[in-house]
Amino acid sequence: MPDAELLKKRASQHFDQWADHYEEGRTSRWFRHFQALLIAAVGPAPGQRVLDVGCGTGWAVRTIARQQPAAFACGLDISRAMLRQAQRRRGATGHAAFVQADSEHIPCKDATFDEVICSSSFHHYPHPVASLREMRRVLKPGGALLLLETSREAFWPIVLYDLVQRIFRDDHVRYYATPEILAFLNAAGFCQIEEVVRERGFFRHGKLVTSEVLLRAAKT
Repeated sequence: MPDAELLKKRASQHFDQWADHYEEGRTSRWFRHFQALLIAAVGPAPGQRVLDVGCGTGWAVRTIARQQPAAFACGLDISRAMLRQAQRRRGATGHAAFVQADSEHIPCKDATFDEVICSSSFHHYPHPVASLREMRRVLKPGGALLLLETSREAFWPIVLYDLVQRIFRDDHVRYYATPEILAFLNAAGFCQIEEVVRERGFFRHGKLVTSEVLLRAAKT
């Protein structure tokens, strides 16, 4: 496997190229469906501070800010072009911000956020435990991470899809089985880990294969 910095550079380049049309097409419908489930699990409340790690063009950030204007939502992404689109699409949405960084180096103080969300991004992170430790660091005590990720053990076509991605995409790290993700969360210091949503099948929400799990993990 290439070294971590090369993988991050390739991921940034890939998403830079995708940014202009990221929210169009059938894949965007799939993203929005699962991000809506994730936002519902957060339940944005007045005064709440939410960080979206791997925010892309910021759809979840904008949605949280619109649903609860008294909350604050911040999006973080490694792709400069994705964040340009996020800022352009933000419009007059208040209490929202975007910052460029990778998941291992979140430029925020300890205990800044009530909730951290991460959707369909974790499989790009070359050091998954290091990224999770950063997410935990910026959470307030009693806060929670909501991690939405493709689960390879829940639906057999994902194993094949993972192999195809690793062959044809030079920025793809790998999809994990849920027990692996649980082990990463435990190693990063999270507790009270629970499964919130699981969905699998063919031709779901505009995508050929779906096998998603949404996990909630707390910081004490």
